[in-house]
Amino acid sequence: MDKDTSVEIKDVRTGERRAVLISSPHAGNAIDAERLAAWLGRVGIAVTESLLISDLDHTQPQGMRWRARGDDLAIVAGGDGAIGSVATQLAGSGLPLAILPMGTANDVARSLLLPMDVEEACTAVAGAVPMEIDVGQVLPGLTEPGAYAVRHEASAHEAVQLAGEPSPVAGVYFVHASTLGLNVEFARLATDIGRRRRLGRLNYAASAIEAMTHFHPVDVRLRLFGMEGVDDETVIESHAMQVSIVNTSVFGGRMGVRLPDVRLHDRQLDFMLVEAADARRLRQTIQRLLASPNAAEERPEEPDQPGHQGEPAHLPGVRRFRARAAIIETPEPVDVTLDGEIRTHTPVLVRVAPQSLRVLVTPQAKHLLARDRLTDDVNDIGDVDAASRGQ
Repeated sequence: MDKDTSVEIKDVRTGERRAVLISSPHAGNAIDAERLAAWLGRVGIAVTESLLISDLDHTQPQGMRWRARGDDLAIVAGGDGAIGSVATQLAGSGLPLAILPMGTANDVARSLLLPMDVEEACTAVAGAVPMEIDVGQVLPGLTEPGAYAVRHEASAHEAVQLAGEPSPVAGVYFVHASTLGLNVEFARLATDIGRRRRLGRLNYAASAIEAMTHFHPVDVRLRLFGMEGVDDETVIESHAMQVSIVNTSVFGGRMGVRLPDVRLHDRQLDFMLVEAADARRLRQTIQRLLASPNAAEERPEEPDQPGHQGEPAHLPGVRRFRARAAIIETPEPVDVTLDGEIRTHTPVLVRVAPQSLRVLVTPQAKHLLARDRLTDDVNDIGDVDAASRGQ
């Protein structure tokens, strides 16, 4: 049982549970909010307010207000980007978050073993239990996608000055991952509403090809803090294709690729640095990934420094580090995504948020996730399927 009982999860049989529903109408598998409210009502959850995710773009975190008026939980109906936005709204409130996966990838929901069918997910919320997970916090940043892109002026000392900021409601949160580099160019294309409507299911593949064609590597400087076994900061400099700061392990949607050793509650973030490579080396890396989706799970027997997870054996030029925080700098400001949406730019501070996020999962999923079963035995498909159905 969770030690924090400040927010009671009421018995659904009493019909007393109240929720604010936040929907993303442009999610890959969006469903009308009225239908969602009806499904939730049938399992004893009354929707007190229905909002669009864009309604929250220019607001201060609303979690404390929702809690004060008597709401028991917030429900986000959307993809990974919407989940990160609502997590930001809940900062410091202790209000639990339930997820109805309606995005294209749904990597957060898959990491938490939630049902992928939305009606089943509504039913699962009724019997769900709270679980504390780490979330990433980025300063500076804004919740509105694109509002803090590089067209805005950036101070070279902005991130450094914010490094001591203790407030859980500062900046913005991410639940899945934050990235800069190639993935940002892909996100810029893939999240364009006009492209989505025009290309439909082909949008992701077309965006990936276009991003690869036009992207140029960037010089990156990472100042890592709180690495295990390291007292001082560690400075990493690279000519990089991509920097990913990972909080939950699943990537690639239905492909279900899992980054090994990523824990939901270790108070650490996993930094993956993909260094620029010539065309031949890049092609070899991609071919190895396609041939073996779990290639990134292999690590060398002797890491070359504390906190360094080494270079995966099948992925030349990929380096991993685990730390509590990092200041990321580039010669010129470049955009940074949070859960697939551009929400900030370098220089930026990325760290584990001061307070954990309470998410609702099935009891079986909580049992598995608390034991870190998913990273230790990813082939136990029966347990994973059972957890997503709440068995």
